[in-house]
Amino acid sequence: MRRFKHFLGFFTVFLCVLVLNTVRVQASPTDKRLGGIDRYDTSVKISIDQWSSSENVILVSGENFPDALCASPLSKKLNAPILLTETKELNAKVLVEIQRLGTKNVYIIGGTGVISDNVENTLKNLGINVVRIAGNDRYETSIEVAKYLGTITSAVIASGESFPDALSIASIAGAKQMPILLTDKNNLPASVESFIKDNNIAQGYIVGGTGVVSSNIESKLAGYKRLAGADRFLTNAAIINEFINELSFDSIFIATASDYPDALAGSASAAKLNSPIFLTDGALQLKDSTLLIKLKDVKTLRILGAASVVTDAAVDNLIVNVVFSEVFEYKYHDNTLQYYVNRQFTLGGNVIYGGGTVTLDNLTYYMNPANFVSDDRGKYMFLKLDYRNGVTVEDLNRMLSGKGILNAKGQAFLTGGQTHNVNPIYLVAHSLLETGNGTSKLANGILVSSVDGIAVEPKMVYNMYGVGAYDSDPNRCGSEYAYKHGWFTVDAAIIGGAEFISQGYINSTRKQDTLYKMKWNFVDIWHEYATDIGWAYKQTYVIKQLVAQTKNSVLYFEIPVFK
Repeated sequence: MRRFKHFLGFFTVFLCVLVLNTVRVQASPTDKRLGGIDRYDTSVKISIDQWSSSENVILVSGENFPDALCASPLSKKLNAPILLTETKELNAKVLVEIQRLGTKNVYIIGGTGVISDNVENTLKNLGINVVRIAGNDRYETSIEVAKYLGTITSAVIASGESFPDALSIASIAGAKQMPILLTDKNNLPASVESFIKDNNIAQGYIVGGTGVVSSNIESKLAGYKRLAGADRFLTNAAIINEFINELSFDSIFIATASDYPDALAGSASAAKLNSPIFLTDGALQLKDSTLLIKLKDVKTLRILGAASVVTDAAVDNLIVNVVFSEVFEYKYHDNTLQYYVNRQFTLGGNVIYGGGTVTLDNLTYYMNPANFVSDDRGKYMFLKLDYRNGVTVEDLNRMLSGKGILNAKGQAFLTGGQTHNVNPIYLVAHSLLETGNGTSKLANGILVSSVDGIAVEPKMVYNMYGVGAYDSDPNRCGSEYAYKHGWFTVDAAIIGGAEFISQGYINSTRKQDTLYKMKWNFVDIWHEYATDIGWAYKQTYVIKQLVAQTKNSVLYFEIPVFK
């Protein structure tokens, strides 16, 4: 079986439906769109957002990206916005912004081939001091920019032939004052290699996979860590994750990955706020669970570019899992659904609780995820039952309020979940069902004086999940099982039962970590939690009600996809 984080083909549309049909909505962050009629105007809007005045401005080409990529660390050092201009003439709106800022110094990045003498002279004629930072090529220009940063302890190595990976780390490099040194794909330029050696920059980061910065270059940089993913978006996530505890998520920036100007101009503002930049292609949906937790803290979304560049839908797609607190993953199977249905029909001990005949049709209905996954209740068949951050003791106690012996036992369920890697919402749901909302005899304690016909020291025992409570004599069997396992307090029974569920199903080698997988085991059919073909769906009613009572949990779902 192969596991993927992205749906392909028609499943992309299917995923959008799943994510948007959610139940709980939490307050969304404030959108602040920083976009103009073109890239030059957008750079002005970004500048206005963060700078009321500035003695210094970084001026880069809006037509050619390589020299511009390394500008963010310098902008942070000088507390200067990054503005864009055309090659031959200073953009009129950018000129107005330079004058509004009261700028005294303009640092032009790149030679006259990217920003002409005419632009430089226009600024000088206004009494503005102009400093041109340039080398013989893009690689040497990145070195010249680095020289302005002073003492350097670490650096970033990025492709000088493509822009997304450099943009992903630009604001972070700025905030941490790491120069962005450019390289070609296969060989580290001699000038860059010498600069690193001469300045004893023994550590840093290589951004992007071997398709953009080769392993040959990596072999020359022993102290450098590669930050990369399978594509530009996963690389973007890997970079942000590397620095996740050093960044502020009060505000985040969202930019298109299709072009460089808006993200580049935005990197100056993001570095000033110590914020990350997230790249999107318009349809991207963020799935990284660690980032999703952090993004719940976001108060402001700074969207870089006009709605024609980063659409409102693109923003919704990127953050919708945070807004709705749901994350979907997909597990691909090597056989068709019908193959598993036929196998289950032949080998499984299938029944319909309350009577009825199991047929291929009704068996197919309950085994087919498409019949449940877009349903507000049915989707909980696919809720991941391993432990996840977000559910609090307060959440659990709300669920347990007035539930007999279970009232106010939220801490025990949370401890059981954390200790044995089980979703505490599931533990509560399971317990409420088995104990009749905390009122059953097993839950409220049974005095046991013999086990398996042998006298033992009389003790009161508790069983909160019906473990070992066989139908032939549930109270005796369940209480003797509890005695054998030392469940002499309510807390011990809650935590100990969580261990049983964990070891037997959720965290066993079979990884039956959803209700669907607990019911349908495609490898070991004999190891299924119940014989009732509707069992998994029937459990979802209580889980859905409990989820509605949580405030900050992120829910994770695993949807099976068949050949």
